[in-house]
Amino acid sequence: MNKQAIIDAYAELHNMTKKQAHEEIDRFTEFVSKELETHNTLKFVGFGTFGTKTAPPRTVVSPLTAEPIELPERCLPYFKISQALKDRVLA
Repeated sequence: MNKQAIIDAYAELHNMTKKQAHEEIDRFTEFVSKELETHNTLKFVGFGTFGTKTAPPRTVVSPLTAEPIELPERCLPYFKISQALKDRVLA
């Protein structure tokens, strides 16, 4: 499902216009993005957890030149699905 399909389904489910659904989805994604930028964890009981993890620095080898490249430490976003949602999907 792409973003437009999500907006269409959300609008129909909640009896709202597509514009209103688009605004709500944009506000939600912007909120989650801003919280992850500040390394906050967002827990939605029964759904899952959005958060960030720190990847340590590491050395990789360039496939073109075969020379080592140092990758710095970086922060990566993640989503961990809740057990309740897993059970619901598998049912």
